[in-house]
Amino acid sequence: MPPFTNERITIVIKNLHKGKAPGPDGIDNIFIQQINKRFPILFMELLNKCVHLGTFPHPLKLGNIVLFRKEGKPEDEASCYRHISLLPTIGKVLEKLLIQRLNYHLERLNKISDKQYGFREGRSTELAIHHLIQKINEGKKKNPHVLVLPIDIKGAFDNIQHSSIVNYLDSSHCPQNISTIFRNLLLNRKIILNSSEGPAIRDQRMGCP
Repeated sequence: MPPFTNERITIVIKNLHKGKAPGPDGIDNIFIQQINKRFPILFMELLNKCVHLGTFPHPLKLGNIVLFRKEGKPEDEASCYRHISLLPTIGKVLEKLLIQRLNYHLERLNKISDKQYGFREGRSTELAIHHLIQKINEGKKKNPHVLVLPIDIKGAFDNIQHSSIVNYLDSSHCPQNISTIFRNLLLNRKIILNSSEGPAIRDQRMGCP
């Protein structure tokens, strides 16, 4: 995998939403954008060094968990809350750059199903619905009845095993530096939940970071 260019890094940083809450390091997106304007080489050297060493720095693996109670749900049941993980901005920039490279590799080798619409450039839910309607209309030409079977996999992203991700990367013949840093990215991740009794820190062994 070739090094990240300053131009590519700047595009990712410019697209950061300015109103987003920071992660455990307290560094918000606006600060990162200003630093990149002033010292553009700094981030380029830092992020490329991470890839060269195959290391995703440990401080970037910490996530602050914020809970939101679902409307109309009781307060005393864990399933009645949804959560978001606030991650360090620098880590999110590095992840975005790595995902772009990974997607390019997978697309080039046709490793992504043509029926996948999520998390792909040029694909959307609207396009998925359009293709579904096309299939229904094609089916009606052969038979007056068409059966559509929707399947919702509950908690797919929250429960995916990290080992499954690593195994897929290996089977997809990823470049060694991409595979190495993704392995490290998933290793020893921790989540922090702040409560009235102090912070609770737990290992994250499954789910998307």
